Amino acid sequence: MMWFGPRNSVIVPFDYRDRESFVDFEEQLSAIQQHYKIIKMSQLVDSIKKRKRQGLATIALSNPRKGVMLQAVSALVSLELPFIIFLDPDLVGLNRLPLDEELRTYQKHYPEHFSVSDLKYWLSKVSSEPGNVDDFLKQARSKIGPLPVDHLDSLQFFSTWGKLIEISPELVEFGFNLDHQELNPEALERKFKFFNCQLKGNPRFGRCHERSLTKAEEAVLLKMGIEAVLTAKESEINRDSDLYHLPIWNLL
Repeated sequence: MMWFGPRNSVIVPFDYRDRESFVDFEEQLSAIQQHYKIIKMSQLVDSIKKRKRQGLATIALSNPRKGVMLQAVSALVSLELPFIIFLDPDLVGLNRLPLDEELRTYQKHYPEHFSVSDLKYWLSKVSSEPGNVDDFLKQARSKIGPLPVDHLDSLQFFSTWGKLIEISPELVEFGFNLDHQELNPEALERKFKFFNCQLKGNPRFGRCHERSLTKAEEAVLLKMGIEAVLTAKESEINRDSDLYHLPIWNLL
């Protein structure tokens, strides 16, 4: 049966913020379905490549946080709706937050050892020098103090590889979170190899929310097999959209 819908499509991102993040999640999915057909990211990208009519929606989970897995993934699986999870291989299965979140946590809990000016300095380095920021945070665990895990929401942290592998491959796709990454062939090859080892395939799609990619970085990603990149720009998608500058449609 031919499916009729609007001329545009949307990519709708969700992430865990607090324990109320997904209270209305199923109602939001129902609202999306009133106007769009929910499909996999690969199907949406293929539709753009072939310049087909749109009317499609992709649900993009920004990180495999425990709250996302417990609340969003379980709902999507029960409704048999496809989705994509973007992840950083260095965070999955660890008591580790993204670099900027960990920096803010240290400043909040150790203000006498890590000032606001220190925080601003290191936050400015997250995108351009993630390796140096990571080294600083590793040193901070011994010099400043351990990450105060007991004072944080446990659902903020990330799921294990085992939980990700258990999700039905008929419903889920996995993308690569490009924020805070060193986007050069050597660094990406190492992470893509680990990604492939865990999930039995290289990522086809990336997400870069914190900054704009340079042309040189885009060339590296294209060579590594990344077919499309989701950005922070908010807009709808049509059949002429640039696959390396795909916008989001934020419901929140």
